[in-house]
Amino acid sequence: MSRRHRPLSTSRYKYYKCILNLTMGVAAATILVQYVYTLIYLHQQAVRDAAQINDQFTAPPAVTKKCTCVDCNEDKVCGGLWLGNRYPGMPAEEEAIHIKMHIVVSHCKNSLDWMPKYLEGFKNVASIHVISKCGQEVKGA
Repeated sequence: MSRRHRPLSTSRYKYYKCILNLTMGVAAATILVQYVYTLIYLHQQAVRDAAQINDQFTAPPAVTKKCTCVDCNEDKVCGGLWLGNRYPGMPAEEEAIHIKMHIVVSHCKNSLDWMPKYLEGFKNVASIHVISKCGQEVKGA
């Protein structure tokens, strides 16, 4: 025999409807709370990231352990880097004269009259590029 379902009474219908509304309200509240916590977490993460980026630009630069001084003759690597006349792997003077090179000069206000004398011994200069940083007329090039 099949069992017939009776229609819900009004009071039972209201009871189930109330339970359903409560369940839906709790689910909506849970989602809302999770959404708020997610926003708070994302905001805190953005603040941390911004602080970390700011620290990168405000922190003093790391000092390399290889250099003992920057502008001196005692330190063959760093002193030469500062002056622009020595660097690691630099070829000997005799080799450098014959190497094909492209020269880039950064210019602002001073004349470049010194360049021809400086480049006198080099035999294979492929190109010379003068970059004017200040928009001033380049003199002596």
